[in-house]
Amino acid sequence: MSVFPQEIYDILIDHCRRDTPTLLQCALTCRAWFPRSRYNLYHTIILRQREQLSGFSQTLAAFPQTADIVQELVLAISRDEQPTIVRSATAVLAYKLPRLCKISIVQPPFTYPDVRGHIEISLRTACYLALFPRLMHLSLIDVALSSFLDFVRLITALPYLTALECRSILWEHQGAIARNSPMNDPGWLGLERLSVRLFQPNSRV
Repeated sequence: MSVFPQEIYDILIDHCRRDTPTLLQCALTCRAWFPRSRYNLYHTIILRQREQLSGFSQTLAAFPQTADIVQELVLAISRDEQPTIVRSATAVLAYKLPRLCKISIVQPPFTYPDVRGHIEISLRTACYLALFPRLMHLSLIDVALSSFLDFVRLITALPYLTALECRSILWEHQGAIARNSPMNDPGWLGLERLSVRLFQPNSRV
């Protein structure tokens, strides 16, 4: 019999959410600790390399119930892996994570602060993002699109989007906006939270 109520153990496990080795040990401690440990292990998935995407896909195939736990996906793509892994990850995981509500696409900082880079997001990737049925929060950090029009298409492809964060985002061309575009309607964006900071060439932030 446990000395403390299970809620106390759950709180202790929650405090280890960023410590994967400890969470793995908690999951193996006893049957009562397994559900909370698994929840913290899979609530937020961070993918940096193609091998991690392959491994996570295999986990979903072997344990389909894991998909219901994942609520946030972070694509922190290294310079060598982009941009194909962003497209691959969104294509492979579309429709497989029914409770996913947040996606972050991030360019990790380089070793040298003077060197900048951006993850290129194609229109096809935007279409894949639209296949996540509950996506409500999108975060784009150090991301580049071919045109502002593609940026608009990305946003309008996500009907349930309520929060948008863009930091150091850029596009090469403005793009022509049609008269019947939703952008011409007042309140077309429908966001509850919006944070946008465009790329500044001389900035290191």
